[in-house]
Order: sequence, then C-alpha cells, then structure tokens
Amino acid sequence: MKSRAFSPYGKPLDNITKYSEKRGLLFSETISPDTYRLIEKIKNRPWLSPYYLAGGTALALHLGHRTSIDLDFFTESEVEEMTIVDHLRTVGNLRLDQMGKGTIVGNLDSVRISFFKYPYRLLDSLTEWNGLNVASIRDIALMKMVAIFQRGSIKDFIDMFFVVREFKPIDALVPELSIKYVGVQFNTNHILRSLCYFEDAENEPMPSMIAACDWREVKE
Repeated sequence: MKSRAFSPYGKPLDNITKYSEKRGLLFSETISPDTYRLIEKIKNRPWLSPYYLAGGTALALHLGHRTSIDLDFFTESEVEEMTIVDHLRTVGNLRLDQMGKGTIVGNLDSVRISFFKYPYRLLDSLTEWNGLNVASIRDIALMKMVAIFQRGSIKDFIDMFFVVREFKPIDALVPELSIKYVGVQFNTNHILRSLCYFEDAENEPMPSMIAACDWREVKE
C-alpha cells in the first residue's frame, strides 16, 4: 500500500487493530455524538437482546477508520415488527420510513436506524460493547461483500478497503461466503467484478474519515 492509516491515537491502524481485537477493545471515538446518545437510551433493553449490530458503524468500532452515524441491527430470530416499533416509540422521536416482514427502517431521534431479519448464521462470537452485541470483522466483511454485489456504495468500498488492509485479503474471504450463506450459490467471478465496479459510487460523498484515505487508492 502507498500509505498507512492511523488511528485516533496516532498509532498505525494495522498494529492497534490487531491489539484491539485481541483485547476486546473497540474504537468508541468513531461513533457520532447523536448516535452515541441514542445508544445510551437503547442499550441493555430486553427487546434489543436478539439483535446484533453490524454494518459500517460496527466495522468502524473494530477498525477505527471512519466515523459512522447509522445503526444497523440484525437477528436470526423471528420477531414481531410492530412490537419493536412500539418499543422504539417509547425511546424517542421515531420517523418510520419502511416496515414489512423482517424489516424496519427509520430515524430515531434523527439517527438512521434499521432492524432486519437476517437468516444467516454468524461465523464468530459477538463482542459486547456498551450494552450492544457487535458482529465480528469477518461476519461484517462478508455481509459487506454481498451488499456490494447488490449495489456498492462508496462507504461499502472504503470499508472493504480497510478490511483488506487490516484484516484479511479478498481471496481469503471469498471462500467463506459459502460457509456463512449456506445454500446460496455465489459466482466468484461476479463477486470479484462487483468489487471493482465503482460507477454507482462515484458521485457519492466521501464518509467522514479518521484514517487517511484516497478514493483513487481504494479503486486501484
């Protein structure tokens, strides 16, 4: 790589990330103030216990590479969506954008929040952070690869850039898709091509970065 990424502590991310994962420490600095306040309101709620946090915010907690504001929760369990919505309304101001079987998407206290039924097993244990269950880098990376295959955002590509730099190369992750997504047939060539298809992401704004990141380098 042409440059090294640095954490908020001024240390190379490739060093501090491995240390953080072994010690179970996460980068709380990556969470925006509004999102952190919302987490304080929902953490340890019994109705949240079936869910785990994944997506960009969870990955940023692991890698410390960017700030993130969205909260994306997933569960393998069957839940009653209206019950979750009722609980959310007791927490704060909820604007519901989408609700259906296995899907809740909206804004809670102006923070984007989503809840999904996700019928694919976790490969690694969850990490407890501040009253939330957080998915592993490996599970998040595989979910990101599927998201990019469907339609990659600039945040997804940047996240995968740091996954490859700090955690595991793409050629080591691709075989693990069939382990996580049992019964789903993936075309490896299509997956690899999607990871190099940046057209949909070109006009999107860069996320707020903590580590140095050049979009041109991401695309190389």
